[in-house]
Amino acid sequence: MKRKISKEDFKVYLNECPKIAWIFYSEKNLNITKTYLNNELIVIHGITDDDLDEDIDTTKFSFLDVYNKYYKDKNSILDYDIEALINENEENDIGVQNLTPLNETVEDGLSVGNAAIEYYKSKLEAYNQKNNTNKKIYDFSSFNFVKSLEKTKEIIKDDNYLYLFEPSFEFDNRFRVKCDVLINKGNNHFVIVEFKASTKSNLEYFYDVIYQKYVLEKNGFIIDDVYIGLINPEYIKGSIQEKTPLSERFDEQKYYCPDYYEIIEPKLKSYKIEEKYIDSDIDYDRLIKTVNYLESSKSYPDFIDIYNNIFGEKNKLNLDKIFEDMENDFNNERFLLEPECKKLKYDYKEIDASFKRSYCHHVVSWYDQNDYSIYDFTRFKKKAALLYNEFGNEVDIKNIVNPESKNYFVDGKQIFKDDEIRLIKVIQSKINNNPNWSNLIVDRNRLNLVMKLLSDYLDTPVYMYDFETVKWAIPKYNNSFSYQQIPFQYSIHTLISHDFDYKTLKKIEHRNFIANEQKDPRIKFLNNFIRDCFEFGPGVYVAYNKSFERTVLKNAIIQFPEVAEPLKYIYSNTIDLMEFFKRKKTNWLIYHPDFKGSYSIKKTQPVMAPDLSYKDLVINKGDNASKIFRQYLDDYISHQEFEKFLKQDMLKYCDRDTLAMVALLQRIFDYASKYIEIKEGRIMCRK
Repeated sequence: MKRKISKEDFKVYLNECPKIAWIFYSEKNLNITKTYLNNELIVIHGITDDDLDEDIDTTKFSFLDVYNKYYKDKNSILDYDIEALINENEENDIGVQNLTPLNETVEDGLSVGNAAIEYYKSKLEAYNQKNNTNKKIYDFSSFNFVKSLEKTKEIIKDDNYLYLFEPSFEFDNRFRVKCDVLINKGNNHFVIVEFKASTKSNLEYFYDVIYQKYVLEKNGFIIDDVYIGLINPEYIKGSIQEKTPLSERFDEQKYYCPDYYEIIEPKLKSYKIEEKYIDSDIDYDRLIKTVNYLESSKSYPDFIDIYNNIFGEKNKLNLDKIFEDMENDFNNERFLLEPECKKLKYDYKEIDASFKRSYCHHVVSWYDQNDYSIYDFTRFKKKAALLYNEFGNEVDIKNIVNPESKNYFVDGKQIFKDDEIRLIKVIQSKINNNPNWSNLIVDRNRLNLVMKLLSDYLDTPVYMYDFETVKWAIPKYNNSFSYQQIPFQYSIHTLISHDFDYKTLKKIEHRNFIANEQKDPRIKFLNNFIRDCFEFGPGVYVAYNKSFERTVLKNAIIQFPEVAEPLKYIYSNTIDLMEFFKRKKTNWLIYHPDFKGSYSIKKTQPVMAPDLSYKDLVINKGDNASKIFRQYLDDYISHQEFEKFLKQDMLKYCDRDTLAMVALLQRIFDYASKYIEIKEGRIMCRK
C-alpha cells in the first residue's frame, strides 16, 4: 500500500535535502536513522553553516531541532504524530523553558493567517460595492480535515462564495492539502493564495503552491494562477511613510558623526523621548502583498511559467514522476548510506531545471565529532563532504601532509584557502603535542593588524554593550515594521582603564536595563541607554558582531529623531570584538583549535576564558530570553510572573554576555602579550 506524501515531505525533498525528508517520512525511517546513528554509520549535520547562530550547538544533532527547522508548517496533515514521537526520544530542558512553550514561527504564522482573513474581508466588501454583488466568504478553519473535506465539496460548487479560507482537498488517499485562501473565479476556475509569515517569495514557497495546484487539478479543478501572500516589508505601522526611503536617507549621512563636545555634551541631559504610546489599527491593504513570481531570482519568473515549462504533465520533471521517485527513495532502507543526493538546479533565464547529483553534506559517513575535523570549518561542510568522498581518511586533519598541495584540487580549484590552511596548521601542532603549539594561536604574520585592533581598546572609557531584542511578523507597535528587532534589554560593562580585570572587576563599571512594562520597550530602553553610554564621558563602544547592534541603533536613529545625535555618535564609534576572529576577508587573527571553526562568542569565550561559564544561569540562551519577553509583552506571561520568576534571571544572562566580552578581550591581550607590550598608552612590538 502506498503511503501519503505530505506537502512538507515534498518541500523538504526538493528544497533542502532528500535525506532530511527521508528521515521524517515515517516512524520506520526515523527508527532506522536512530539505529544508524547508534551504530556509528552516519553523522547528520542538521543545522548547516548558513544557519550559524551564537546559541546553536552544531556539534550535537537533535531530531527536534532539525524537525522544527525544516518542517515549519505544523498543520501538515500526517498519518502519525511525528512531532510527538520525536519529543518522546528527546531530552527536554527543564526549568524556565517550561514557561515558554510557544513557537514564534507558529505564532507568527497564525497572526499572518488572521491578517489574511481581514485583508480578504476588506477586498470582498470593495468587490461587492464595485460590482453590485453579494459574494460571500466561507471559513473552514474550525473543522477537522474529514469534516472540512466534506464541507469543501459542498461549498465549492456555489459560485456565490468568492473567497474560501482553508478548504481541504485529497487525491488518491495520499495527497492532502488545506489551501490558505482559494479564490473562486467561477466556472470551475480558481486561484490559490498561500500565506507566509515572510516578506519575500522563494523556491520553498513555490513548491508549497505547486503541490496544492497538483492536488486540486487532480480533482478536476482549473487553477488559473498561484500566489504567495506576504508581509509588505515597506509597511510601517501607524505611518504613511515607507521603510526604504527612510533607510536611504540615513545611508546618505551614514558616515557623519556629530561632535561630542560641540553638539552632544551641551544637550546631553535634555535628550529624551517623551512617553507617547499610540496604537494604530493595522492597515491590511498596506500590510499584505501578494506575488505570483519568484522574488529570490533576479529575473522574477512567474510561478505558472515555471510550473508549465518544468513540472507540467508533458515535461521530463512532471510531478507524477517526481512523486514516484520520492516514494522509491523513501522506501529504500539504505538511502541514508548512499554518499550522494540530488538537488534541482534552475536556469531561470531559459525557465528550465534538472536534477544534479552531488555528495550530500547533510548526512555523511560517520566520523568522531569530538575530534578535530574539516567538517568543523566555517561554511565548509559541502567542500568537506566532497573531499572525504574523493580522498577518504587522507583528509583527516592528522593525515593532511600539506594543505597547500595540488593534491587537494578538485576540478582545477584549490579547496583549502588561507583560512583552512591556517586552521589545519594550528590544529596539527596541537594534536602532535608540539610544546609551542600555543604560539600559533595569534597569527604572527598579521601581527600589525592585531596591534591595530588592540590599540582601539586603549582609548578609555570602553563601553562594551549587548542588546536583547524581540520581533514579530506583523509589527506590534507604531513606528515599527515587520521583523524589526525591538530592543528591550541591555548590559554595559565599561572599562575605565586598560589595566582592567574581569575576575576582580577592577577598573570595570556595570550598568544594565530591562523593560518591565507590557508596552513598547524602546522609549525607556533608549532613554536609559543614552544616559549610561555617556556616564563616563565619550568613549569607544564595543559590540560582538556589531552589525546586529548597529542595525538596532540605525532603526532607532530613524524612528526617534529627537535622540538621533547621541545614538549616531554611538553608532559611528562602535567597533567589533569579533574582528579578531571573523573578518570581511581572511579570518582568524586569533584561533584556538577548540573553537571548532566557530567564531560565536559562545565558543570563543569559554575556550579563551574557561573560568567564566553560562552553565550556572537559568536562562543561558539569547533566543530563550527573546521568546520569554515576547510572551510577556503579548501577555501570555503576566507582569507578576515576569517580576517574580523571570526578570532577575534575564538580567543575569545579558550581564554575562558583556562580562564574557570583557573576559575575551582580556585573554586576547594576554595571548598577544608574548609579542607586544603597552608603553605610554601605545601598543608596541616586543624586542
